[in-house]
Amino acid sequence: MTIAADVDARRIVPHWNLSLVLASIAVSFLGAFTSTQLIVQAKTSRYLSAVIVWSILASLTFGFCSIWCLHFIAMLACELDLPITLNVSLTILSAILAVSFTWLALAFDLVWDHYKKIRQKQAAALRRDSRRTHSLRSGDPDDRFRSSRRSSGVTSSDTSLGLGRFASVRKNRGTTFGDKNPFIATALALYMGFTAHTIVKGFVWSLAITGMHYSGILALNIPHGFCELDVNFVILSAVISWIVCVVGCILLSSMEIRLGQQVLFSIIATTGVASMHFTGMHAANFWSTDLPSETRGYPSALVVAISCIAITTCLAANGLLAHSTTLARNKLAEIIYTRKNLWAAIAQKENAEAAAIARSEFIASASHEIRSPIHQLQGYSDLLARSNLDDESRLLLHAMQDAIRSLSLITTTVLDWSRLEQGEAICRPTAVDVRRLCESVLNVLPGRDEDCDVELLIAVAPDVPDSLFIDETYMHRIIMNLLSNSLKFTSSGHVLLQIKLVDQDMVVTVKDTGNGIPEAFLPDLFEPFKQAQSRGPQRGTGLGLSIVKQLLQKMNGTIDTESKDRNDFPDHSGTIFTATFPVQPAAENRSCHPKLSGNLGLLGVSGSRALEGVGLCCSLYGLETIVLDPRKPVPSDLDYVWSSLEFLRSNQTVFRSLRDREDIITLIPFDDDKALLELIGNSPGSNILPLRRPLMFHKIAPLMTDPSRKAIRPDALSRTTSMSESAETIAAPAKTIMLVEDNKVNQRLGLKMLKTLGYEVIIANDGQEAVDLVIEHADDIDAILMDQSMPVKDGLTATREIREMEADGKLPPRNGRPRPIIAVTAVVGTHAESMCRQAGADDFLPKPLSLSKLRHTLEAFLIDFEDR
Repeated sequence: MTIAADVDARRIVPHWNLSLVLASIAVSFLGAFTSTQLIVQAKTSRYLSAVIVWSILASLTFGFCSIWCLHFIAMLACELDLPITLNVSLTILSAILAVSFTWLALAFDLVWDHYKKIRQKQAAALRRDSRRTHSLRSGDPDDRFRSSRRSSGVTSSDTSLGLGRFASVRKNRGTTFGDKNPFIATALALYMGFTAHTIVKGFVWSLAITGMHYSGILALNIPHGFCELDVNFVILSAVISWIVCVVGCILLSSMEIRLGQQVLFSIIATTGVASMHFTGMHAANFWSTDLPSETRGYPSALVVAISCIAITTCLAANGLLAHSTTLARNKLAEIIYTRKNLWAAIAQKENAEAAAIARSEFIASASHEIRSPIHQLQGYSDLLARSNLDDESRLLLHAMQDAIRSLSLITTTVLDWSRLEQGEAICRPTAVDVRRLCESVLNVLPGRDEDCDVELLIAVAPDVPDSLFIDETYMHRIIMNLLSNSLKFTSSGHVLLQIKLVDQDMVVTVKDTGNGIPEAFLPDLFEPFKQAQSRGPQRGTGLGLSIVKQLLQKMNGTIDTESKDRNDFPDHSGTIFTATFPVQPAAENRSCHPKLSGNLGLLGVSGSRALEGVGLCCSLYGLETIVLDPRKPVPSDLDYVWSSLEFLRSNQTVFRSLRDREDIITLIPFDDDKALLELIGNSPGSNILPLRRPLMFHKIAPLMTDPSRKAIRPDALSRTTSMSESAETIAAPAKTIMLVEDNKVNQRLGLKMLKTLGYEVIIANDGQEAVDLVIEHADDIDAILMDQSMPVKDGLTATREIREMEADGKLPPRNGRPRPIIAVTAVVGTHAESMCRQAGADDFLPKPLSLSKLRHTLEAFLIDFEDR
């Protein structure tokens, strides 16, 4: 632009202030360097708002300090011999042009790149969801597994804490030249970024910068003067501005955090801006008609104001950067500290899991190794019980059998806890006869001490169906642990197991008159390894009640506890456990258990606590109980009399009067055969009903209501058939059993047990020999007892091969049906039983195995009970 010159005007020759020139360059360099820090901060921000804020600060620093301040401070360095003022409006316009177009040039790419990243993440998330949905529909478990890992932020290349993903995001935010020399990185960035897009963007930005420069020149008010512009130099300055803006667009958009590259860019930018400014100043010629004045130059405060504004802007920006860096550093330190703790916790967790796995494997292995000798003790003690022993020897045998049951119970408890801890226990409801289940629990409970006067009572309500859908193993464990716990802490009185139905829930109540539980211990009662008594004979593993609670949780059940400590209630101590869980009756169900009616008198029963238990059982079956005075005659309106054996032996007159009362049934609990025989003799009478302990009311009630009930014969009073009969008195079933067992001790025991039961025996040492023998003796073998852990070929494989041969017709059936295969193994648990049944086993017998259990199982498969 050229302003027409007056013929009398003189050309003003400027004098350059070198200090101000250097100051302008320093301010420009400071602004350029600060803007690189702000741009890096904007590029590494996660949120759009942060990108906009940091890009505004970068634009303000670069546009205002590096460009605008250099322009005005350098213009102030051009000293004229007249007083010069500034047009405020044009000055502000020039600053706005510099800052606003700089922000548009810088923020456009930053915001657009951030927006593209968001869209890419959304698209990637949609693709993941689509693949996961497809994999779920197609049923590919591997795809589901990979999708679940991706959806949780973990990929195959990540570490356990997602460090790979974090690192990859940080790395992708920069260029690929960050690890090279700053000069090489800058040159490569310029080469790679020199595109039509950056050229056009730099051209638009340069127009604003050029406009800022010449607007600032036009803002100078020269007294009676004007400014003349050289078009050639104006074009040259515009070209320089264009080049500077293109370089700025390229380098700022690819700026790295490396100091050398930032300094190099600041030098290039400052050199380019200064070149553009001084070229533009060379294009300007100032004219005036006034003579030189003593009051020359610009306002004195203008230089200080512009410098202070520039420095303050840079300091504020650096302060914000320092604050942000401090926060980032603290957050990074916190992340590092947290991740170190997480790594330590993960390491501890992995160590704990490894230890738990090792412990479980050890327990499983130890259980197998312990069960084998217990099985041998159990078997030989049962065989010994069939021999002729004197009373003292039989008492010793009973003590040994009780010790075997206690050891077996402890082994089972520890193994149950190990399975629950590993989450291996699975609830599998099947049709279960609750009354038979209660009887099976009594068979594994340890015997009572001779000094203990405890009445064990079992009462299953008459309305409880014969068959219910429950997990038999869970139910067995719950009742067994509750009863063993109560028996352990009860020395007198009674222990009562009561089972009834309330709506669709089964309620199992175990009530005892023991020591009770201190109130302070009740919150920790079901915690593992916690015991109210840590010393004395009552001390156990501390796992039984914890197992009960966990099993009930798996059955969607609950357990409540009421207890009175003996220290607070000496005459009313005891504990009541009430377990409640949902059950479902079996499809085909029947219940023909009688409910009694009438009055029952309690005569001479020692101990009021024992009377309490009998009364609860009688009330469950519909009987009303009355406590009788032994000094008075028995009332005539009674239907039943309950009396103790000890009382009747001491009061023979009372016994004879009861025996003569045929309208009254006298019930006499006993556990001493000899003492009972001494009292009732060989012909006790039809109204005398001895009841063997433990007292199971679902067996007592039918005898009390059966009109054809006959007198109890003395030879029916033995504890079990096996204890009074010798092996020679058992009728031989004339059946052949193949025993598959690799342990020689177990072979001899199994052979002796089967021979005692009257069976012929074929022995196989492993699974392969069993397959060969079953083919060779196909017409002789009626059933197979199959061990599982054996050399050459295990029991599961042998069972599958036998079933496959039967299915293919290679092995003919025995008596028109497949041969029963019964798994007999020390590897116990629901998983082991399930594997055996899946392989083709008909039944599962865990070791230790009693002789009676073996007999009943074989009879169930081989003998028609209707003909017996």
